[in-house]
Amino acid sequence: MNLKIATGLVALLMFASAAVFASPGDNDNDSGETKTLTGCLEKGTGTNDFRLIGANGSKWQLRSDTVDFASHVGQTVTITTESSTIHSKAHDMKEDTKNEMKQHGMDENAAEGGHLNVTNLDKVSDTCTK
Repeated sequence: MNLKIATGLVALLMFASAAVFASPGDNDNDSGETKTLTGCLEKGTGTNDFRLIGANGSKWQLRSDTVDFASHVGQTVTITTESSTIHSKAHDMKEDTKNEMKQHGMDENAAEGGHLNVTNLDKVSDTCTK
């Protein structure tokens, strides 16, 4: 039991330190730079609710004023996003922490809250592999 508590505290500290890596100042140096992510595009429960499930299990809520997500549901896609809208370092640290907590029998709170502003979408394949 004490090991679970200690592990939870370590995981909490790791997650809290992610805020340092995702501070607004980090985005000032790479403004205008683009990043890409590849994964399976899924439809959520809402009308315009779409998410990308990465190969590592990461989950990203997608937003766009110009990209048509609906016609690509169930496909493997690569999305492009502006670097100022993605905090991938913090997100990856959060996923690592959740996986560590799961390995020790703790609730990893699988609901993901990462949002991306998508500027482009390219189909990789007609289906998703899991």
